Formats: sequence, C-alpha cells, structure tokens
Amino acid sequence: MRLAAGICIIATAYKGFACSLRFRKASKERKMVRIIVSVVLLVLLAALVSLNLGYTTSVDLLGIRRIENVSIVAVSALSFAFGIVYSLFIYFGSYRHSKAKRLLADKVRNIKERGKQLDIREAEKEKVDGAAIAGAKSQTAMPLD
Repeated sequence: MRLAAGICIIATAYKGFACSLRFRKASKERKMVRIIVSVVLLVLLAALVSLNLGYTTSVDLLGIRRIENVSIVAVSALSFAFGIVYSLFIYFGSYRHSKAKRLLADKVRNIKERGKQLDIREAEKEKVDGAAIAGAKSQTAMPLD
C-alpha cells in the first residue's frame, strides 16, 4: 500500500495528474491473493512473449510498403499501442460531443427562462395598463357638480 501511495505522489508531482487511487484497508489475505495473481499473469505474459520471439511475419502498410521478417511480438505490441491511441481519440471526441450537447441544452434552458420572464413582465405591464385605462375611464365618466 505504501508503494502505491508513493507512486501516486511521484506521479502527481512529476506529471501534475491527480491521483485517483482509492486506498481501502484490505485484509492481508486479499493483498496476498492480488500479489499472487499479478505475478502469475506477468509470468504468463513473459512466457507468451518469449515463446513467440522467433516467429516472424511480413507486414503490409496499407499497400504503400511491405516489410518482411517482422517479429510477431513487435506487431502485436504496436497494434496494441495504436489501439490505445485510437481509443483515446474516440474518447476525446465523445467528450467534446457531450460537452457541446450540454452547452446547447444550457442555452435552450436559458432561452426558455428568459421567455418565461418576458411573459411575466408583459402580463404585469398589461395589468398596469389595464388599471390605468380603467382608472382614466372612471374619472371621465363621473359627472361634474
């Protein structure tokens, strides 16, 4: 837990990112299971990579260029990296779309509120004008003595 907190502090100081790790008190058994599972997954990944280092393939770059004898591990690593970059573009695009949608909804809400306020002002003005007209008629309708 201290290592994760230290990494969080270093990442915050170095990159300026807010650390979003949530530190909960976990039992020692849960911590041990997490460590064992992480080590097993890393060993499996290392075995997968080492067993596939000798295999090569040719890569066609959209018909522009053909590269021969490229390691399968390199192709899969680059594919994974490009997938992450592509998903970031999709994420930021959807974020911008939702932000624009939210701003448009705020504008519509403000226009509706201004319309309601204008209706209220017009109703009050009509009341005042109606009372002034009624008061003026009653004064002229009275006979002079």
